[in-house]
Amino acid sequence: MDSTFHNQFLRHLPFYNITDLELTNEFINNKLLCNKHLTSNGLTDLLKQISKNDDFKSLDCKYYTDAHFNNLSKSIKPTVELSVYHLNIRSLNASHTKLCQFLQVLDFEFDVIILSEIWTYNIESYCNILEGYTFLYDLPLGTNIGGIGIYVKNTFHVKEMQHLKITTSVDSKIENIWLEICSPDKQIHSWRYLQAT
Repeated sequence: MDSTFHNQFLRHLPFYNITDLELTNEFINNKLLCNKHLTSNGLTDLLKQISKNDDFKSLDCKYYTDAHFNNLSKSIKPTVELSVYHLNIRSLNASHTKLCQFLQVLDFEFDVIILSEIWTYNIESYCNILEGYTFLYDLPLGTNIGGIGIYVKNTFHVKEMQHLKITTSVDSKIENIWLEICSPDKQIHSWRYLQAT
C-alpha cells in the first residue's frame, strides 16, 4: 500500500491526530468533544465509498458510549432478531473481569458474544463466567495466542456444524467455529466465525 493512500486512510480514524495523553484528557475532561469524535463517520464513509459490496454500504457503523448504547437499545430491543457482539479480547484469562464488568453496565443482553484471540490459558475455567450462556471455542494449534470463543444464550438451540470445520495445519493455521443457532421461535440462523493466526 503506498504511503499517500495509507496516510489518507489513517486520517479518518478517530483520535488519529492526538497523543495518548490528549486522548485520556478528552475522555476525562471533555465529554462533548469526545462524543463529537465518537460520532464521526469519516472512516465508515470512506469504506462505503470505496467498497464494491452493496451490503457493506447499508451498514450503520458508529461508536457508542455505554450510556448512548443503553438509550439506543431501549428503542431497538423489540425489533432485534439476533443480537451479536464481537470483541478482540486479547486473552480471556487476563480480560474476563473487564468483559463481565462491561456487559453488566449495558442494559442489553446479547444473544451471541464472539471473542477473538481468547488465548489458551485456563480456557476451561471460563465456560461459566456468563450465566445463562453456553461457551464454544476453538483453540490455536502450536501456540497459546489466538483462538476464538462464542457464548450463546441458553434460550437458543445450538448445533455445531463439524462437517463444515476447516482443518488447521502447520501451513494453514486457522481457528473456526460453524454453528446453527435456532431461536425459541424456531427461526434458524447459520453462523460461522473464522480467524487466521
